[in-house]
Amino acid sequence: MTPASSPHIPLENIPNSSDNNFMDCPRCKKPLIILEFEKVEVDYCSICRGVWLDSGELELLLGSPNDSPIEFKSDKSSGERPLKCPRCRKRMEKVSSEFESGILLDRCKNEHGLWFDRGELEAILSGKKIGPDNRISEHLKGIFLKQTKSLDIGESK
Repeated sequence: MTPASSPHIPLENIPNSSDNNFMDCPRCKKPLIILEFEKVEVDYCSICRGVWLDSGELELLLGSPNDSPIEFKSDKSSGERPLKCPRCRKRMEKVSSEFESGILLDRCKNEHGLWFDRGELEAILSGKKIGPDNRISEHLKGIFLKQTKSLDIGESK
């Protein structure tokens, strides 16, 4: 097909980040990086250090994919600005975690996934009793620990 014969596609019909694998950070709007380990894809923002997990991935990280889904309670009193889901671009809701008190996560109302601000996923992974066979969460904890140490060293200079 030559450029002259290619059909005109209206801008509103061009796929956006919710239609493919590329997503932007809901916090700082920069592209997320995909980190993959044993079939779990973690979307990571190298700018604000936030993490996006698609629906069901938190259960995989915690080693409980066959258990009942992890429950979160809606928190309408937080006063935090709602973020938009990187998949559907709809406003997410603030929810509290059953694992770590004081942590508010952003959950897509359409069940696309969860957004963890810097340090929140690490706190949940550290606070949850993880069996010795859960290599995924141990690997991610190692990555986050290394990044935190390198940031601390860089900030102290």
